[in-house]
Amino acid sequence: MPFALVAEPATGGAGKGALPPTRKAPAASSLLLLEFPDGRLVVGAGTRRPLGRDPSFSPDAALLARHDTVSSRHAVVEFREDGTATIEDVGSRNATFVNGSRLAPHRPRPLRDGDEVWLSTLLAGTVRITGVARRKGDTR
Repeated sequence: MPFALVAEPATGGAGKGALPPTRKAPAASSLLLLEFPDGRLVVGAGTRRPLGRDPSFSPDAALLARHDTVSSRHAVVEFREDGTATIEDVGSRNATFVNGSRLAPHRPRPLRDGDEVWLSTLLAGTVRITGVARRKGDTR
């Protein structure tokens, strides 16, 4: 099921006993969640996920199909094994935004827990990253 409501795994803070930011791989339960009003996109570590209304491009096309301002081939989210995440606009007609900043096409932008992602100006989602130790300087 491409979109699913899932319980977020409990995550410890970056305090005493937390894994250092240089650890090589996140816990097996690490997930990137994109929380949209009508569903939650779940992306596992080591995964690239295309987003758009074209079912041959995106496994999540059925959910996005009702959003006319989302392009057929809109963006790609990647959640790497090391716990880092990016989003890349793949030349969409109505743009992709992160925290209010428009992305240049074909230039991946890092994502952090709590970021707000817009696919066009009408569909917003919130990034949640679970099961990954926070990196030094990350206050979210």
